[in-house]
Amino acid sequence: MHWRSAIVALGLGWALAGGAWAAQPSGILIADGAASFAPAPVGAGQALLTMSVRHARVGWLANRITIDSVFGRDPPLEVGQPLFAVPMENGATAWCAPRLVAGTSAYRTTCLTPSHAGLYEWEIRRSPAMAPSDLGQVNMGTSGQASDAPVVRPGSVRLPPMTLSVILNDVSQEGLTCDLDLAVDWGDGPQVYDHLAVAMTPRGGAARIMGMAVKLSAGPRAGQVRVRRAWF
Repeated sequence: MHWRSAIVALGLGWALAGGAWAAQPSGILIADGAASFAPAPVGAGQALLTMSVRHARVGWLANRITIDSVFGRDPPLEVGQPLFAVPMENGATAWCAPRLVAGTSAYRTTCLTPSHAGLYEWEIRRSPAMAPSDLGQVNMGTSGQASDAPVVRPGSVRLPPMTLSVILNDVSQEGLTCDLDLAVDWGDGPQVYDHLAVAMTPRGGAARIMGMAVKLSAGPRAGQVRVRRAWF
């Protein structure tokens, strides 16, 4: 049985005077530096804030694993392969292995997703490569059975530095909802891995992002939003 990644779940909200909380998708990335905020109101496609981030849990593979599939094709995962964790809705953990594509600066990520009875699914070409949001969305040619469960040794690994951008996607015509895209960039440009829908009132709205409480308000023009304040 497949479980959708917890990073696509928005979770519950909190009540706050002047607006309702929208919960930040959990687990895969954490802050790795101070945030920079847009100094003026932003429109659709512009970033409200940016900040350095890193994976919350990393380690390296201590056992060699191959894919067992008639249709799926992927090189084995070798001992020493850097891995990062993706929390799952059922409390389990998937481990993802980003690997450079030969002759390029692009990464292709294979994920080992808990299935049943201690078995793991081998999911090929998950995306975005550093924060995959499509675990469990597999079909013929993109998945198979992993030969073994991964043995993961905690420790520092070498992965590219990453920047998170929180981008305004849209403001509803009535101004009651502000849709935000969460995009991560490791050198290939921002790639959206999740979304937040923030309920807005005349006094604004708020979202919890990377441990920060970010207060938003409508800008002077229709479709604009500004960051009013943020605190941990």
